[in-house]
Parts: sequence; C-alpha cells; structure tokens
Amino acid sequence: MRASNRMVSWLQSLEILTNRHSSLPAQRPNIAFHRSISEALSLLAQLWPQYSKALGASTPAQVSHHSEQGQEIINRAEKSLEAFENLVNATAAYEDTSISDQSERLLTAVTKSHPNLSLTEIGQYGKYLAEKETGVAVDESHGSQFVILDTIASVHMDPTRFAEVLASSARYCISSTRLDEIACEDGALDGIANSFRLLYESVAAFESTLTNEYDWKSLARRTIKFYGEIYEDVASPVFAWYNLLAEIKNQPYKKLVKTDATVLAKNLIQNATTSLYLQDSGANLRNAAQHGNSFSFEDDYIKFELRSFDQKVLVTEVINDIFSFFESLMAMSWSLSNALSQSGHEVPLSDEDASYMHISTFHMLEFYLKHQGNQIESADELGSVWSFVLRSEQEHVFELSLAVALGAPERTEKITIQTNAKKPFLVVPLSSYKKIALQAEQNVPPLDRMMAVLELRNASHIENEPLIDQHGLNYAAGCLGVALLEHDDKSSILHIRRLRELAGRLHNDEILSITDEVFRLYRKPDYLRSLRLKELLISWVEIYDPPSMPHASNVVVLT
Repeated sequence: MRASNRMVSWLQSLEILTNRHSSLPAQRPNIAFHRSISEALSLLAQLWPQYSKALGASTPAQVSHHSEQGQEIINRAEKSLEAFENLVNATAAYEDTSISDQSERLLTAVTKSHPNLSLTEIGQYGKYLAEKETGVAVDESHGSQFVILDTIASVHMDPTRFAEVLASSARYCISSTRLDEIACEDGALDGIANSFRLLYESVAAFESTLTNEYDWKSLARRTIKFYGEIYEDVASPVFAWYNLLAEIKNQPYKKLVKTDATVLAKNLIQNATTSLYLQDSGANLRNAAQHGNSFSFEDDYIKFELRSFDQKVLVTEVINDIFSFFESLMAMSWSLSNALSQSGHEVPLSDEDASYMHISTFHMLEFYLKHQGNQIESADELGSVWSFVLRSEQEHVFELSLAVALGAPERTEKITIQTNAKKPFLVVPLSSYKKIALQAEQNVPPLDRMMAVLELRNASHIENEPLIDQHGLNYAAGCLGVALLEHDDKSSILHIRRLRELAGRLHNDEILSITDEVFRLYRKPDYLRSLRLKELLISWVEIYDPPSMPHASNVVVLT
C-alpha cells in the first residue's frame, strides 16, 4: 500500500510539474531547454501505465518485463536531459570571457568541444555535417564555422528553425544566377568585409558591458542598443544582398545598401522566396535602439514610445525577438559567405582588419602553437619578421618552426621560435626544407633523400657554423661510392659531384680524395684497388650515422 501511495504522490507531483511547464512559453534563449524538459516529462508520463501493467501481471515474468520497460522509459528521459546538458557544457567554452579575444575564444571552444579532432579535422567534420544538412558544397573553413554556429544555435536559438533557414538560404544563394553579377558590383564584397569588422567591434564592446554591468535594466538597455548596431552595420549589407539575389530590387548595390535597413527586411518578408528567412522585420526594436528616450521599463515589461509603436511588451518576448533576429542573421550570413566562396569570390578582408579581429595568419599560427600545448611568453609581428617566445624548452622546436613557416604568407621573411634564451639559434632556410618535404610526397630514392638532408645541414648554421659535419660527409661518400662501384647506379654520379662541391667549400681533402678515387676506378676499373676502396666505403656506412634533421632549442627560419 505504501508503494501505491508513493506512486500516487509521485504522479500528482509529475502532473503539477507538467502543467507548470506547459504554462511557460517556449522562447529563446531557452527553446531547446524547454523542448528537452517537455520530452523528458512526456516520457515520464508513460511510467504509470507501464507499472500498472506490472501490478496487474499474472506471472513473475510479466512483472519483470513491464518493470524493465518502465526502467527503459526512465533511462530515455535521463538521456534526453543529459544530451541537453552536454550541449550546454559544449557552449560554456564559447561564453568563457576569461579569454578576452572573441576569435581565440571561438577557436578554443571548438577544439574543447571536439577534443579528439585537430583544427583541420574539425573543418572536415563540419564540412561533412554542413553538406549533409544543406545539400550544397561546403569548404572546410565554412565547415568549422558551421560547427560553431550549430552548437550555439542548439542551445540558445530555435535549433529546428535555424536548420531550416540555413538549409534553405544555402541552397538559394548557391543556385542564384545573379550571385556572380552582384559580386562584381562596386562595393558589394567590400560591404560584407566591412560588416565583419563592425560585428567584431560591436561584440567586443557589448562583452565589456556584460562583464562590468549587473543591473538588469542597464543590461536590457545595452542589449537593445547592441541589437540596433548589429541591425544597421551587419544585417543591412546582408539584407541588401538578398534583395538583389531575389530580384526584389535591381539598383546598384552601393545605392541599395543606403536604403533604410527595415525596408530591406520587410521586402524579404513579403517576398515568397525569402519570407522564411526572417520571422519579423525587427523594425520596432531597431527604431527604439536608434532613437533616444524611446523605451522605458515597467515591472516585467518594456514600454515602447514610438510614433509607429506605442505599447508594452514582456521583457522575455523582446529577448526572444532579439535572439530570433540573430538566429536568422547567422544562417543567412553563413549561406551567403559559403556561396561566394564556392563561386570563387573572396571577401576582401584587409590585413589591418584581419589583425584587429585576430584572424590574420599570424594570429592563426599563434593559436596553432597554443593548440599544440605550448605556453607562449610573447608573440610579436614586426612587419615581415615574426617571433614567438615559448615558456618551456622542448624537443621539437625545429619541426614546430617549419610548420609555422609553411603556413606563413610569402611576404614573411623571418620566423623565430625561442624556448631557451641561454642557447644559440639554429638558422634554417625554408627553401632547403621544402625540397625534403616535396621528396616525402613523391617517395624518391633513399640517396636523393640523404643528399637533400645533407644540403639542408649545409645551408643551416649555428653561430655562422654550418651543421654539415665529417660524419655526415663520410656516410654520404660511403653510400654513393658503393652505389656507383658495386651497383653501377649512374644516378649517384650527380650526387657525388655535388658532394665534391660541398667538400671543396669545406676544404675537406679526405672526401675530395675519396671521390676522385671513386670516379677514377669507375672509369678505369682495378679489381684490387676497387675492393680495398669498397671495404673502406662500406665501413664508413657501418660506422657513421646518416645525415639527420637538425634539433635546437631556438630556431630561425628564413623564408
């Protein structure tokens, strides 16, 4: 009887909770959470019918079966809540303002939420997901962006609507016959680039407010002002693009973008093709943001006092409308940017803007170093000279330096990575390493690889002393001499000549003498002399180590 009473009490509590939850509107930024709770409550409501079957069962086996079914319902409800909790945890890193720069925060967050994937693999994974979601071609850069946007939308937006707008707008933009024509118009691509910069500035300023302001009315006021900035500076160029793509307007981009942004938004809502993309023009909020003393607060309401809009709106509804607008803008901007990329149109972001937003190649490589587990003491970009000082000494500075250099633009002349101030610098020309890297891709013969490494060591130096040494020369002479005399490998002839040049510059008479003897015996064989020379050359191969890639605590790569 006690168990039955507990069940009745539990069912009453569940019904109260369900009714209370049902009375709450599903609004952003809590739509996903609301749906997760709804799913869990719906599952739990199935428990009593299942357990009532267990109570009325005639055999122990039936009791066990119905009880197991009831436990399965509980497990499914738990999984529903756990799935949402995992999403919340994934987005927490995106909101970690201890990382002040928003670009670095996004990159850090996406790597934390996908710990088993490298940055490149995240791009590939996102490309796969985005192509599956939209049905259009996506590059890896937009794949990474998709992962970030989709994660944020899954928690703070309406994920279902976001997916619908993204898929529809992506297909629309990429199939538009006007895309190329508009992209070639004066100012069209520059407008998109400028909106990127203004978005970064607005978000940075708003985050500063969030960090330092605790009064809810002040936060609400600043949020509406922030909305107005994004509407004018970021959304307006995007709306202009979509007006042109949909052929709602046919005037030049530069003229159209000066049109009132709310007019451009209303045009999209009234057009059958683009009406899905915006739930509301946002004109009232935008106008309130742009006009002084146009709204005030009364309890849980915001009172708008505009000529075109004079009424009270719940704060929660205003917040929902703001998030709905951002939801649309995220999807529409991504779709347009991806379509432009697929069509070969690059948004012309200046070096200055890229550096300001911390998305320049220098900043991306700085993040790459951090992502590899390095603690950076300092990172400096002085024109064509880049330098990084790491806090702890490590083994693979040489490889790390070359990886950074390979990712740097052509205008970069020198890249320095330092891990120990007390040790000298290894100076390496990137051109010598590129030859080795190319050989690795082409699977060249071992002798070619050996000579490339020897050339690298000859071109590299520490305190003006080349790294090429007697051991490496002896090993190379041994391999090449045996290849020619024993195996008649004519490809070794050019290598031996180059070895002689190196030996001559280093005033190495022993290698000069040995290579002379190799050529002499190759042209005019002498069995006994050849036998003695081959024995010496073979002993060198056995005694000495082959030329190897350099190692150092501090490296300078000359690009």
